[in-house]
Amino acid sequence: MAKLPERFAAIEAKWGAWIIENEPARAQARLKKPKEELVEFYDDVRPRVEECLKYIGQFPIENLPADVKNLWWLVSSYVGVAVALEVYGSVQAIPGSYLLGDSRFIKTHNALDLLQ
Repeated sequence: MAKLPERFAAIEAKWGAWIIENEPARAQARLKKPKEELVEFYDDVRPRVEECLKYIGQFPIENLPADVKNLWWLVSSYVGVAVALEVYGSVQAIPGSYLLGDSRFIKTHNALDLLQ
């Protein structure tokens, strides 16, 4: 059974492993991959990110179908890789709360819970 909407089957076939539901797990996946693989992921997905976001935007965030939610998680993985490559030029040197844990932050609402 497809994890992503049909129109994104090519992305899923090659990059389905990047459908990762939470930021700490996405960060760990990114840190474990060689830079060459991350560059390939970035280069393959980047041309379709806008299309992905427009597709996701057709649905209410509080009621995303499972395949659209998976697309959201894949795009979220792409964003982490994009920041690593574009801003820091490295997959290792990313400052951020997701590497430290989020215990320093006070949760004020449950918006992210809607996506799980």
